Amino acid sequence: MPLVIVYGSHDCGPRRQQQFLNHFKCLRIVENWDGDAPLRNGDLVFTKNKPARDFAHTRVLSVENAKAEVCNG
Repeated sequence: MPLVIVYGSHDCGPRRQQQFLNHFKCLRIVENWDGDAPLRNGDLVFTKNKPARDFAHTRVLSVENAKAEVCNG
């Protein structure tokens, strides 16, 4: 299962979040992540700031890049 972190200013409603969830093949949404709370494989994480540390086996994308990827399929 992928772990995907999307950072930046996002005004993603439920529909957009569901599109991200489906596109990235994640299982649950974690909103307003503080950078310290534990995460697990299958999480789609939304946070305002780019994570300060690297995570193994994790995709980290800006909101803009995530939207472009979803729109371009």
